[in-house]
Amino acid sequence: MKALDRDDFKTKQRVKIIKVNGKNISEEDDFVAVEKPFTIFLNDIEIATLMITPESLYELTVGFLISEGIINTVDEIKDLKIYETTLEARAITYEDKALKQSLLNKRLISSGCGNAPIFYNVIDSIKSKKITTDFTIKDIELLALMEKFNKNSKLFIETGGVHSAALANHTNILYFYEDIGRHNAIDKVLGRADMEKFDYSDKIILTSGRISHEIISKTSKRGIPAVISHSAPTSYSIELAKALNITLVGFVRGKRLNVYTNFDNIIQ
Repeated sequence: MKALDRDDFKTKQRVKIIKVNGKNISEEDDFVAVEKPFTIFLNDIEIATLMITPESLYELTVGFLISEGIINTVDEIKDLKIYETTLEARAITYEDKALKQSLLNKRLISSGCGNAPIFYNVIDSIKSKKITTDFTIKDIELLALMEKFNKNSKLFIETGGVHSAALANHTNILYFYEDIGRHNAIDKVLGRADMEKFDYSDKIILTSGRISHEIISKTSKRGIPAVISHSAPTSYSIELAKALNITLVGFVRGKRLNVYTNFDNIIQ
């Protein structure tokens, strides 16, 4: 399979607005983020409809299928076609397998964005990997990465309506994607790296959004040792990160940050 550089879709739309600033009222043009439904089929079975920013759909589909535990690796995919006019993805696997009944019967309702079912359940935790590699990073390296991350958020700057996610090493951002859904943005990043068969053992996930347990589950399946956010974690994401030995850092802003797990892994 081959990743596409960019999907040829609009990510923003021009709209007319009335802007009120104190007593000043004006009619202006503004940009909003585009939101579209995107349906994923696996072996001709419809499994999810995601509300997305319609670009990087190959990456999103691969990332979603692996993140949700529906497939284990990109090598299981025999064919993947994206239909731009209907906004559909149709994936065929070498093994003609149906969705596990456990995924359908034991779902948790996700706190994520969009209306798609999220297939997290008790059995899903089996696929989570406890991090066994040594990981440390300097606090100034984290702050520098977040500064680079924020500067990449062009669509957010233009619309204020999307989340961002990135895969990074200690000094550089390797892949960066945006989407109206924070889960989608992360799946795009991970899907791209999955297709490139990345070694995740020393990598970092950066996100603009809240860190919930689903984000920890997505990253742990790849063996990623650290999750860093501009925003806050939830209590369960902290518990899960502790159990899986994932370094969790939130509120990385300016010259400050909060370390929630693996305190000794963040050094000065």
